[in-house]
Amino acid sequence: MYMKQNRKRKLLIIINNFLIGGVERSMFDILSRLDRDKFDIEIATVIGSGPLESEFRSLNFPIYLLGQNIDQDRSLFDKVRWVILAPLTLLRLVAIIKRIRPDLVLTSLYQAEILGMCAAKISGVKERIMIQSDAVELPMIRAFFKRSLSLRLSTKIIAISNTVSTFMVKRWRVPISKIKVIYNGIDFEKFNVTREPRDILTLGIVGRLEKIKGVDIFSQAIVKLKQDYSLEPNVLFVGDGSMRKSLEELMDRSQLKKVQFVGFVSNVQEWLTKIDLLVIPSRSEGFGLVMIEGLLTKCLVVASDIPAFKEIIGEKNNMFFPTNDHNALSKLLAELLVDTQKRDLLRKDLDLWIKTQSNRFDIKETVKSYESVLI
Repeated sequence: MYMKQNRKRKLLIIINNFLIGGVERSMFDILSRLDRDKFDIEIATVIGSGPLESEFRSLNFPIYLLGQNIDQDRSLFDKVRWVILAPLTLLRLVAIIKRIRPDLVLTSLYQAEILGMCAAKISGVKERIMIQSDAVELPMIRAFFKRSLSLRLSTKIIAISNTVSTFMVKRWRVPISKIKVIYNGIDFEKFNVTREPRDILTLGIVGRLEKIKGVDIFSQAIVKLKQDYSLEPNVLFVGDGSMRKSLEELMDRSQLKKVQFVGFVSNVQEWLTKIDLLVIPSRSEGFGLVMIEGLLTKCLVVASDIPAFKEIIGEKNNMFFPTNDHNALSKLLAELLVDTQKRDLLRKDLDLWIKTQSNRFDIKETVKSYESVLI
């Protein structure tokens, strides 16, 4: 019908905000590449703005900021305030949907999917697709709303990995027929670099400084490197979050002088080129965008052995350490810092992955898959 009528499909994309994170960066990469001859796109946020707003506005899509800027990670007051204001945000969202009359609503992240699915259902939008980006257990009340609203009201779910798809089926009992797996994609040209091995390695972590990302595990491992192995490498914390202050205090107490906290950055690829050994100690992930970015920029990568990471790189690999185990991470880092043969082994694994597996995560393939679902 679409091809016969030659009419653009109107899409309303509903997201939380424009913070700097893997979900937001993936959404930007997808929206910037969707065929504009096929889609007429508008964007709404339910928790205000963020540092990436200017980049999203550069796409020249209409943008509606329907909720106040609220930090969901830091303050109980902010969380309560968001709940109180949520009905007003929902009414504003319903008004937008009824005015622009989209053919399809696409939501991403918890607050956006709750309000987005409700507003779309109330407004009579027949196609309601949510993107599921994690495989995390939720507290009882949040789980109730997700099951009752997000999952029940959605007509299709895009899972960003098989790990997430399996979680949705087992935890939420979502019919597998309702799920479409589409990997997040990377712009290979942006992250393709030439790198010469350096004798003095810089360790780094890239992402939100939150507990779920395992930044405390990484920090404890860095402290242990000095205490137990007399090693004090250069360390970069690229990103920001609620744990930053406590991490800085730990580094000061441990008298680690070669640690730099960079804060939020938009040019992730530039900072990855400064990192020789990228550590990804997450406790849980639905995918692993920064892992692929690190591999493509030819960082040596060390990561927790969670299912999503194994799905990307393969079960049998020398890069994994047991999740939550800072002692094991410290031991592995110490070996890599002093053992050139162990580093060479990781580089061989990296080269093989780039040649044989990386194409699964090309942004061009991701966009093709999204277009097939959205049409």
